[in-house]
Amino acid sequence: MRYSKAVAIAFLVLQIFFCGGVYAEPQEVIQARQLVENGKLEDAVSLLKSSSERMRGESLLQLRYELGLTDTDPVNAVSELKSVAALSPKMRAAALLAAGELMLIADQPQSALEFFAESAGMKESSISEHASYLHAVALYRSGKYEESRQKWADHLITYLEGKYQPASRLGIAAANIKLGRFREAIEIYKAVLAQHPGIEEEAWLLQNLSELLKGNLSEARKYSERLQKDYSDADIAFVQAPSGAVQSSERLKPQTRIPSASPRPAPQPAAASASSSKYTIQVGAFGVRENAVNLAERLKREGYIANIQARNNLTVVTVGAYSDIASAERDISKIEKLIGERPRIVNKSR
Repeated sequence: MRYSKAVAIAFLVLQIFFCGGVYAEPQEVIQARQLVENGKLEDAVSLLKSSSERMRGESLLQLRYELGLTDTDPVNAVSELKSVAALSPKMRAAALLAAGELMLIADQPQSALEFFAESAGMKESSISEHASYLHAVALYRSGKYEESRQKWADHLITYLEGKYQPASRLGIAAANIKLGRFREAIEIYKAVLAQHPGIEEEAWLLQNLSELLKGNLSEARKYSERLQKDYSDADIAFVQAPSGAVQSSERLKPQTRIPSASPRPAPQPAAASASSSKYTIQVGAFGVRENAVNLAERLKREGYIANIQARNNLTVVTVGAYSDIASAERDISKIEKLIGERPRIVNKSR
């Protein structure tokens, strides 16, 4: 993984300086190109990063911005992005938005709030819209449910034709549930289903409506039967925001297991034979195949054996092949901490 990032950074920097002939080719870039050709990718990145202060112009800012986005250490990454935001009015909104997203990835939503608030306030079209939506997400993940509810409501009014309209309404419903306003959440779920047929979250909505309406068995059965008819045994994970880093809602079932404290899950052994592998972990299902592919790739980078398969109208993401439930349970808690949703165990013999 480090090498793939190094390749991207090195070639990006080389492209910045070579395209257009605007800048003379600095000696550092010549040396970096030679390092890349010799396969010393990380050395090339280190050289460019250490010498970047001597470079000038928009190319320096672009380099620092990209280095920030690809740095695996959130503290270093945010430091680079804050520097870009301070030096370039042109890139300020995007740099602040990226810094906020990195804080969410690092599970520091409180620290993300100031970045999203300022980026949203700069009125940079799609960047401000994205920052406004994620500001509400960060409030929700900080436990500020009433504030997040109001922020999503403000977003709906400010961006009447925006792309986060359904997601913001579902965010309001999630906050309502946290605040004990179950009837309001149910009405929002029903309205989204009716007004956005075929929405990616449709199966997730059907599943949760059937759970919330258990006091009304006939109505709950209606949604449960529709779920079974249209989506079979698919386990639906709530769709992530476009950043891929955050979610605006969560499953309604209480979290009864404490996630593992291990920062990186151990790879699932591939030695289990087909005959002894009875169980798999179903992580999520998506109406947009690209979202499923992105999740599977993320799981693979964390050391899991992740697969995708088409099922009815969905693309389902699964992990591993387990001979016993206990082994699957150990990984479930780790995956839950990674993606923010609780997966389920599926018996492959059914």
